[in-house]
Amino acid sequence: MGEALALNLVTSLIAFAAGWFFRMIYKRRKELTPGAHVWRLNGDLPTSIVTAEGLIIDVQEYKTQTVWPTEYVAATEISLFLADLFRIKIARFCTSSEFARDELLRGNLIVIGGPVRNAVYREVAARIHINYEFQGYDLVRLSDSRVYQAEIVDQELKRDIGLVVLAQNPFNERARLVMVAGCRVFGTLAAARMLINPDVHRIHKAVQKQSQISFVVEADLIDGFAVRTSILDSHPVE
Repeated sequence: MGEALALNLVTSLIAFAAGWFFRMIYKRRKELTPGAHVWRLNGDLPTSIVTAEGLIIDVQEYKTQTVWPTEYVAATEISLFLADLFRIKIARFCTSSEFARDELLRGNLIVIGGPVRNAVYREVAARIHINYEFQGYDLVRLSDSRVYQAEIVDQELKRDIGLVVLAQNPFNERARLVMVAGCRVFGTLAAARMLINPDVHRIHKAVQKQSQISFVVEADLIDGFAVRTSILDSHPVE
């Protein structure tokens, strides 16, 4: 009887361990699959993050180029997401003025911040056809001239618009291009968060059908925090 009890106990432990193991595999696969389909980074090439230009701080003859706080948060969250799920480390993190143009050819490129302050965004956008164009601080859908705008009430930002662009790097066909930008700074952060857990699941199905695609994202804000994000529109990138 003692041997039978011991055998049952061992069998139960094995069954529990096997069940736990396969649940972990399923959970990990569920986390990995949407992100892998959305990002499609070439793991054999370096990955760089390029942000827009922040303010220049001039202290005692030394000038320091800064990064906008929301763009720094976006870059940090993306870096952690890629490192955690795909073991991809960011090889270069800098502002557009610090990014050597020959680096456009080298690998995967993640561009954070729109054309007003990000020269790399301007250069890359000129090489591909995106159905959305930033005109000042507005986003215009080129196919019908519809305008997406941030909403400011009593000098407080209530709603912002972001843009996500997923495409092939036009300077290197083996590499991936990911761009996030906004009409204002919170639109950029909202766009970036569409690419990481848990929101990456929301664009997964569309990217499965069309690997080169762009999304317009809306973020409702309360006291500087995005309380709701939604996808307003999408269009293939050519």
